[in-house]
Amino acid sequence: MRGTLHERRDPQLERATPVEYAALTDQMVLDPRYQSQRMPERFPAGLFQRAEADRPEFDAIAAPVPSFARLEFPAATVDPLTAMVGSHIVLLLLIGLMFAYVIRTTIRPLSQITSAVSALGPERLGHELEENGPPEVAAMARAFNTMRRRMRGHMDERIQMLSAFSHDMQTPITRMRLRAELANTFPDREKFLRDLDETERLIREGMAYARNAHVRQEEIKSVDLHAFIDCLVTDYQETERAVSLIGNVGGVIMTRPQALRRALTNFVDNALKFSGAAEVRVEHKDNGKIVISVLDRGPGIAEELLERVKKPFVRGAQSATGQVQGTGLGLAIAQQLTASLGANFNLRRRAGGGLIAELILSATAPQALETPRSEAALASA
Repeated sequence: MRGTLHERRDPQLERATPVEYAALTDQMVLDPRYQSQRMPERFPAGLFQRAEADRPEFDAIAAPVPSFARLEFPAATVDPLTAMVGSHIVLLLLIGLMFAYVIRTTIRPLSQITSAVSALGPERLGHELEENGPPEVAAMARAFNTMRRRMRGHMDERIQMLSAFSHDMQTPITRMRLRAELANTFPDREKFLRDLDETERLIREGMAYARNAHVRQEEIKSVDLHAFIDCLVTDYQETERAVSLIGNVGGVIMTRPQALRRALTNFVDNALKFSGAAEVRVEHKDNGKIVISVLDRGPGIAEELLERVKKPFVRGAQSATGQVQGTGLGLAIAQQLTASLGANFNLRRRAGGGLIAELILSATAPQALETPRSEAALASA
């Protein structure tokens, strides 16, 4: 290390490390101005030797410097190891940012596809996905959109077929009913009329099942739960049906009132058919859920059939008359209605005999479902 002597106006004390003083000594010996002023007599060599590099307590020493001299050293250079470590850190940061960008552009479309597939069902087709991102992800989104369009086409075709079937069946049923009613001497006339009633009910409930799955859901509204349940029970009592209210709670919920009423009416009608009486109970749980239960003392349903009876055309119990009646669509329709409400529907055996149908609601608004294009044809059927 070599310094440079410069002229100074005012004498002062300079501070330097022992290594710097060694360089100062060499520089001053070589400088002709230093030699001309006989500086060695004023600065004995021992003054600098007392500060040794291996003694950390003497990291600097002060000594007078002649007025004409000031020692300057070049700026310290960056250590190669430090520079290498710093460059590696910067490189790792850049790689991390690039990796985060790649993950975001790849994982986000995959998450959207996963959510869309999980939500896909007979009552919900969702929306088409954006066909962008990496080639593999874009191809997956295109495949999903193609599948969704095919499913919608099948659903539209199904709705049109059911609508046409319902319309075409009404004419022969009406004709047979008129003939049976006019033919007073027709043998087994009453049985024939009951069969016609059963056929007509089957068609009507089949159409209701299809309508619940595909027709546009009604608008979500705020409902006073206490008044709503009280009105439902009163309507049955005014027609001398054995329906009682054993518990009710207040509060306002966001729901589809017509769908909720149809679901509860289905439960009550089921209880009346199989036991002759129904009890309605409303509870508010600690988790914020609202449970509306319809209880009966009928024959109940076998434990292994409690889930199966929610499927179409599955019958689980005999009616109060001792016969298995109905189309097997009542609870399937109730299952669809509760799904449109964003609710859960449970069946369980009642202690002492009978059945409990529970509708578990949230106070928040249910999620809207998508509507197929052919809803108008089905709604008019």
